[in-house]
Amino acid sequence: MPINLDNNQYQRRVSNEAEKWGKHLDVEASGEWNSWLDHPLILSHYQQRALIDGMPWESYVVRHLGGKAEKCLDLGCGSGGRSLHLWQTGGSKTIEGIDISSERVSVGEKRRLQLGAAGRYWVADVNTMTLPRDTYDLVFSCHSFHHFLELEHVMEQVSRSLTTSGLFILEEFVGPTQFQWTDKQIAVVRSLINLLPRELRTFRRGI
Repeated sequence: MPINLDNNQYQRRVSNEAEKWGKHLDVEASGEWNSWLDHPLILSHYQQRALIDGMPWESYVVRHLGGKAEKCLDLGCGSGGRSLHLWQTGGSKTIEGIDISSERVSVGEKRRLQLGAAGRYWVADVNTMTLPRDTYDLVFSCHSFHHFLELEHVMEQVSRSLTTSGLFILEEFVGPTQFQWTDKQIAVVRSLINLLPRELRTFRRGI
């Protein structure tokens, strides 16, 4: 537990975070996302910049390991989309994942069982988790790491859980958040958005 929060404060924060991401399932189901990666041009550029030796990290992992990972762990797995994709594309024989949202974990487990993928998703707090030693060929986190508080603890657990040839893959936003922008930068962005018709300010899939 973070030392600057008492137990009650911390539990409220965990509960609020879990509730927020559970409710986000409705946003995803609507098809009208507001994430920067929802736009196909931005996504294409992002995927190109993320290549390792000219290949997606999922393919790089298979090359590094000489085949599928025997077991992988997805930190902040949400509803399992990324780890299930890894399994479907031949990246791992067994997929596991942990997330703070019971709603998202439930959706992920349902999808995993429908596909027949070996493994499990379960509810846990990454900040206080204890992982088994020498267990995973691959541990990864995709756009979840910035939500974790106890980074030293998380990395200690990742290190102990990896096999000798195991890999940790971090796919994460690196750069200033909106709250690190100057007032002038924010004003410029808002003025540009205001130039657009309201119906064009959100990308809708299929249009």
